[in-house]
Amino acid sequence: MDVEKRDALLALVGDVNKKRKDLLLVTLESFFEGNDDQGSIWCNLESEPTPADTFKVLKSIRDRNDVADVRVMVTQYDGEEDEWPFADTVIIVTSQSVSIVEKWFGDDFAPDEVAIEDFSRAQRIPIPAGMNAIAAWWD
Repeated sequence: MDVEKRDALLALVGDVNKKRKDLLLVTLESFFEGNDDQGSIWCNLESEPTPADTFKVLKSIRDRNDVADVRVMVTQYDGEEDEWPFADTVIIVTSQSVSIVEKWFGDDFAPDEVAIEDFSRAQRIPIPAGMNAIAAWWD
């Protein structure tokens, strides 16, 4: 784990454990570069992807022509020296429907829930005309 990158991420997101309604959505690079903590995201999937595996999947989605952005919502940090902050939600800005977005993850990485995001918990990000922010959530 790159502790400097983890600390930079923590400085960016602030105290995510406080009851807030404006959790910051961070770039894939901010969340994944330097992160080797298996428990930071998608840790309950049977396929047990590493952060590098997850980064690769999410970058491939972000690289699609019908996607404007993919962001990670950091939701928890226990404060342990050897841990990375935790994320259970990814926001995908796309022109595609919820049912299409669900298919992009396949069976191995399937979210527990996918829905249009109303930004009740997260900072707003630019959404181009004709697109929606879709939240994919993993329990």
